[in-house]
Amino acid sequence: TEKKKTRGESGGALAGSWDGGLVDAECVQRYGQGSKCQPTTTTTVFGLLNRDNKLLAFDEMGNSKAREALKSRADRSADPTKEPASIRARVRGVLSGDNIQVDSIEVQ
Repeated sequence: TEKKKTRGESGGALAGSWDGGLVDAECVQRYGQGSKCQPTTTTTVFGLLNRDNKLLAFDEMGNSKAREALKSRADRSADPTKEPASIRARVRGVLSGDNIQVDSIEVQ
């Protein structure tokens, strides 16, 4: 469920939290949203596929936070070469267009 809280001063920015699937954003941009673009420990550009299957790309800080969250997942630490199951996440930050300036990421 997407939760939208407040509009920023620019009128186009929206602060809030969004739930969806954590994905390799470069893979989705290259192959489309129907392809298997699960992030791995080597992913450098992350995004969130929301309930409308729209890609919301992360900023650089968000990419770093997503990488750390992914590395600390229990199923990744057991076998980091294993193909991950679908990864759900809640992202908090500011949405501007199709990009999120990430404040925090909760990987589920």
